[in-house]
Amino acid sequence: MLASKDGLSPHHPLPSSVPPRASRGLLIAVVAAFAVAALSDLFAVYTDVRLRAVVDGDVTATTASDLDAAYSLYERAGQVQLVTSLLCAALFITWFFQTRRRTELLAPNWFRKGPGWAIGAWFIPVANLWLPYRIAADMWNACALLPTCGMPAHCCRPRGNRTGCRCGR
Repeated sequence: MLASKDGLSPHHPLPSSVPPRASRGLLIAVVAAFAVAALSDLFAVYTDVRLRAVVDGDVTATTASDLDAAYSLYERAGQVQLVTSLLCAALFITWFFQTRRRTELLAPNWFRKGPGWAIGAWFIPVANLWLPYRIAADMWNACALLPTCGMPAHCCRPRGNRTGCRCGR
């Protein structure tokens, strides 16, 4: 491979049988699921405020049927919230796994953990606060241009129009 003028070299070409990026349709589904989840959260807030108003008697002519209707709407909002949250989580984790698997094609030896960790990391208590971040950071770094000095990309930082390595090369 030829080195570029800025001291960075491109990655090896991908095999032609593998698509280079994640499914655009799945990404659109993830964004739509997040939007629906946000709308369901707003609906839940509305039903909570409505139920509170009925219980406190702020609504004129409050009857038992009004209370039952407000409570059933509140329960329905909770069910909608649960379904949209689970759908959102399933779609996002699927997208995250596929992106991790496809990113490995760019830099196969770059990752600290296997592709299955893109799914499993979300289900480990306490570790789910930082493991998904580490996996995402590995994906980001695998997509970055590689320095020609042979050192990992995190030791080289761009300086103006050239790249300077802290490794001394």
